[in-house]
Amino acid sequence: MKHVVICDESYSTGRFLVLGALLVPTHNHAMLANELKDWKARNRLNPSSEFKWTKVSKKYLPLYAEMMQWIFSHLKANHLRFRSLVMDTGHRLYRQFSEGKREKGFYKAYYHLLLQTIKRAWEEDQDVSVLILLDEKRDRYPFYKGVLKKTLNAALKRDLGIGKAVVSIEDRPSSGPRAEALIQPVDVLIGAIGFVRNGLASKSTSSPWKRRLAETIEQACGSPLSYDTMPGSPFNLWTFDLKIAAKRKKAWKRQAQKRKRPQA
Repeated sequence: MKHVVICDESYSTGRFLVLGALLVPTHNHAMLANELKDWKARNRLNPSSEFKWTKVSKKYLPLYAEMMQWIFSHLKANHLRFRSLVMDTGHRLYRQFSEGKREKGFYKAYYHLLLQTIKRAWEEDQDVSVLILLDEKRDRYPFYKGVLKKTLNAALKRDLGIGKAVVSIEDRPSSGPRAEALIQPVDVLIGAIGFVRNGLASKSTSSPWKRRLAETIEQACGSPLSYDTMPGSPFNLWTFDLKIAAKRKKAWKRQAQKRKRPQA
């Protein structure tokens, strides 16, 4: 595989669902994981200690901020890319998009995030092949990884003419002996995005330490997390446009109906 795509989701029950993916060239993957491991050792942290948005506190805020500065230094050095999709599940067209099923909407959002992430990798290397790693969660909808792999490869074949770019989709825990270390910075980044997009950053009852960390991330990326960023940015924040999705679906249905009509 030439790339590893490391994914996680946040605020899956909130109005604004946030998905995130790190796109990491395989030759950088081990380097970054080892750097994170060494960083924990320098700070006398347990190697299995887990950094998560839900665990942000006054005591550990400086370490969370340091981790974010580390990940942004690698983003700026083009050692990896981050892409996040924000989905407004309260939008009037979301029910149509999800076909009335929250689980379906969740899957489709992941599909669009992964499809665009892989297309971005293809723009840089047309011989693209990826391993997708999903955060292993017990409280998430069950992932039909085989179906997702097949659907993504079919779309990439249709749009780019490439076959079997997605080599495998696998689950990885964020802590423990089988852990994927880079899930942890993804969790923190999308947690901050969801914190801002769901209006929690402006609430007086919200954690001031989370608010400060969100501000640190905004300073690092050079843009408020309430706004989208440019598609080519190493830190790409993207609000999914349900109106465009609805128009494309209608156009696809019209084309399908034309193909079914008997020839005169």
